[in-house]
Amino acid sequence: MLLKQLEAFVQVVRLGSFSRAAEAIYLSQPTVSAHVASLERELGAQLLHRSPRQVVPTEAGGILYGYASEMLRLRERAEREVRACGSQLRGTLVVAASTVPSQYLLPQVLPGLTRHCSGVDIRVRQCDSGEALRLLRSGEADVAVCG
Repeated sequence: MLLKQLEAFVQVVRLGSFSRAAEAIYLSQPTVSAHVASLERELGAQLLHRSPRQVVPTEAGGILYGYASEMLRLRERAEREVRACGSQLRGTLVVAASTVPSQYLLPQVLPGLTRHCSGVDIRVRQCDSGEALRLLRSGEADVAVCG
């Protein structure tokens, strides 16, 4: 069973037509028919009732439709998660913070930030407010938090 075959089958069931399914997935109608026929041969079961007006799944087709839909959703989810993993933020974030924020605010905020951005190394430079702003202006800090 190939995902392309399952995708074609799912579209035929959803749209009730081989030609509409072919349009939806940018394949020719004979290719979609061949994918479904190949699945039927491989599984040894008729998957669709075909009539001139509509195409509906058989009992076996209904079972396959449920699993195939789930498999296609899983494929989409895997693609999304892998792509997101490749686009995660990486690097160092320097935070210049005056005394009160560095002692009371950042300990509450930074654990969540480090979980969300695990590829980012966060470094806190504790100093007075004036120094925090100077570090930010000079580019030595990426963020300044002052009380």
